[in-house]
Amino acid sequence: MKKKQKNPLILLSLMMAGGLAMAGCMDDNYDLSDIDGTIAVGSDEGITLPGNNSTTDITLSDLLDIDDSDCITTEDGTGDYVFFKKGDDVEPAHPFIERISVSEETSEDHPVTINVPTIDVSGLPDGTPLSGTAGQLEKAINTFDYEGDKPAEVIDLTEVSVEGTVELNITFNSDLQAYLDHFTSFDIEFPSYMSIENASKGTVDGNVIKFGEVATNQPLQFTASMTTLKFESIDDANKLVIEGGKIIMKGDVKVNATYPDLKKGNGDINNMQILGHTQISTITLTGAKGKFDPTITIDNSDINITDVPDFLDDDDVTISIYDPQITLNINSNVGIDALVDATLTAYFKDGSTKEVNVEDIRILGNASSKILICRQPKTEPYGDYTQVKVVSNLSELINKIPEKITFKATAGADKDKEGEFLLGYNDYNITTAYEFWAKLELEEGSTIVYNDNIDGWAEDLEDILLSDNAKIEVTLDVTNNVPAKLDLAATPIDVNGNDLPESLLKVDNPATIGTGITKGVKITISQKNKDALKKLDGIRFRVEARSTGSTPLNESTQTIKIENITAKIVGKVVIEDNKD
Repeated sequence: MKKKQKNPLILLSLMMAGGLAMAGCMDDNYDLSDIDGTIAVGSDEGITLPGNNSTTDITLSDLLDIDDSDCITTEDGTGDYVFFKKGDDVEPAHPFIERISVSEETSEDHPVTINVPTIDVSGLPDGTPLSGTAGQLEKAINTFDYEGDKPAEVIDLTEVSVEGTVELNITFNSDLQAYLDHFTSFDIEFPSYMSIENASKGTVDGNVIKFGEVATNQPLQFTASMTTLKFESIDDANKLVIEGGKIIMKGDVKVNATYPDLKKGNGDINNMQILGHTQISTITLTGAKGKFDPTITIDNSDINITDVPDFLDDDDVTISIYDPQITLNINSNVGIDALVDATLTAYFKDGSTKEVNVEDIRILGNASSKILICRQPKTEPYGDYTQVKVVSNLSELINKIPEKITFKATAGADKDKEGEFLLGYNDYNITTAYEFWAKLELEEGSTIVYNDNIDGWAEDLEDILLSDNAKIEVTLDVTNNVPAKLDLAATPIDVNGNDLPESLLKVDNPATIGTGITKGVKITISQKNKDALKKLDGIRFRVEARSTGSTPLNESTQTIKIENITAKIVGKVVIEDNKD
């Protein structure tokens, strides 16, 4: 993460600059270059320097430099500071299940015999009506048994769309033609789990093709398409089921017919038969309703975080965000719901990591899903969110600002919920995008850190000494409207930016500055020997701001004001001769 030098505490610059502007207390007619020798000014009671300096209200936007940050911004309309980052693009998932073929194991044609009451027709001339012989029949003309392998991705099926054809060639033997010249109705019935369409002859009614009156002196030939199969078990001979990892399709093709009274003919009345040859093609399942478990692969995604403002990038920063939120936007054109278990991992610059797990995120089939992952419970209705997942430890991902957050997902279909799936379809897509949002609403005890330097004093101090044990005391009144307590730690530095040891100069820092008005805040720089000030070029200060509640940080409404700034030198001021 990139570090940037900022000036987060302009007010301290004012304080210290005021504390060292000592020329203001001296007679303007003095020319130090004309003084020969070394003199001492002042006493142990001190010299009070000009005071009553004040600042205007200093807003957080004055203190916090976030212009170049790619993760901290302000919320439109409110001015509240927010952490916001989008995840990298995620490659879409492409669930796929192969088409299923169900092929013939056995197919057996059966002649259908018309049975009539025992009747003596001997001696009757041909064409004599045989009263009372009219009737109806319902018999199987074909019995079939088909089978196919069930893919592992298919858990259960209730209905399938298929590609398949059926062809029947029906003839009537000479004995039947001798006694019956037509059927008054003639239907071909397939098992009830089948839906038939596009018959080349007749009228289709579900699983039945109706031909009406059919003459017996010519064959009846037709083709038809199978379009839909429903999984059900009617009886042992007619069923479409999944058994032992196989798709089993068994059934009868029946002739349902009615006929009028027979007429004496030249043939065997006991051998009147309908003959048929049935051919059902291999059936290809192209789409299905049921329960599925296709492979759904959602690639990992990263949120890379750079240009973090200094006040959030210190090693001692600890943040407990009141309600960080992750929004997942998932679009799916797959007709099944899916469930996702996600792991979010934050990687910090010290090598440590934090993981947060979110289980059972639901992706809606053939829909756009918007999932909110948050720390604090929400009240229904959830607006345009399709699901809200509350994760109590979500704030751990950014208790320090990480260098990266990864999103890893394990996805699978909801195997307990029925859906629809096109088999052999290559254009299924599940797209995922996510973003991390957190208002900087720090809970009590959170700590953010401000660091800065005030320097460039060495040239002004090179000819000024303070007597041993002399002090510079700066006092001020602070109005703190930021929801944080402020702890200041200042360290004297030399012209190279190195810390000066307490054996030379010591800084006594003020007590904690609370919210509201604090009067008499004091900073003291003590000299331990007369040469110490020659080494002083400024101070490095560090302010730790500890949150006092869960109020959002705001760029304009939260301010700090410094009033009644005064400085006093306690001890004698020694002015050295500038001459050789």
